[in-house]
Amino acid sequence: MQVSQRSMYLHDLAVRRFGVDTASVYLKTLRCLERRIPRCHDEYPEEDEDNDDGDETNMDDKKDEREFRVSAYQVAESWGDYDYRPKAVDTGTKKTKPEQADDEDMTLHLSDDDEEPSYAQKKKSSNKETLLLTGKIEQHLQILCESSPPFLKAMGDNNYGCDYQVMARHLMQFELDNLISARFGATAKRIARILYEKGKLDEKQLGALGMMRQKDLRGKLTAMQEAGYVDTQEIPRDNSRQPSRTIYLWFYDQDRMRKLVLNDIYKAMSRLLQRIKVERDKMHTVIEKAERLDVRGHEDKYLTNVEREALWAWRECEEKLLVQLSRQDDLVALLRDFLPLK
Repeated sequence: MQVSQRSMYLHDLAVRRFGVDTASVYLKTLRCLERRIPRCHDEYPEEDEDNDDGDETNMDDKKDEREFRVSAYQVAESWGDYDYRPKAVDTGTKKTKPEQADDEDMTLHLSDDDEEPSYAQKKKSSNKETLLLTGKIEQHLQILCESSPPFLKAMGDNNYGCDYQVMARHLMQFELDNLISARFGATAKRIARILYEKGKLDEKQLGALGMMRQKDLRGKLTAMQEAGYVDTQEIPRDNSRQPSRTIYLWFYDQDRMRKLVLNDIYKAMSRLLQRIKVERDKMHTVIEKAERLDVRGHEDKYLTNVEREALWAWRECEEKLLVQLSRQDDLVALLRDFLPLK
């Protein structure tokens, strides 16, 4: 479940970056890769032991998921008849596409007197269609490999793989940037992204890279430091260790922020469950009456107008709280399960 959920998160990220066509190819490629990936990571990795039985399945489980590869032809073969088929990448020229003639040859024209196509004809038509689709998929895979960060990596012999650790960190940082922007504003988001990409910087370097004034920069850094999102490292210039003779470098630790955000999410989920219980206790009389076997499905007959309005208000409130709880749970899966915490 975690591997499939991770693929969907990466697909949504690819839709924002490349569009529907390339994202659909990316999702199909991830689906082909995840067939051999049992889990995102081992929370409690076992010690390596000699495998006397020669069990290949266990060896595949221990193999690094970044080493798995798939070809464009394999992706095309996995494409279903009713799946969304990607279009060829527009190169800016108006030349006639070579696959148009093949499409005409591939179509089987049958009259009333003709017999149904044989198995060999169907197989030949299917192979041509797969080859045409492979050419289109190759173009989209190249786009995914040339992006920054690379969503896929070329592994030779027209094979492609995915560095899940790099993409998981990029996906986490995307969500953390949204959280920082919602809490501290767009300037704080820019600061976090610069520190994440460049490493440790002082205020002058950070202001020059972010094109921000020192006054605005210092205020945002202080607020983020109080929340624990960024911190400073002191580097004394001499043995006196005086503040005036010390360099202060700001840095951003993604794993540390993941732990802080997860702690806040756990508290929020606990409060949501408590709120559901409190709201249910307020309406327990109406709820218990509506859950009776003789009343269930016949609320209009056995409940008064006031009771029905109270019941609808409770169900609407419960639905909102459960939706929010589900969103928090998805965020926990993203920040905790896709990559081990250090």
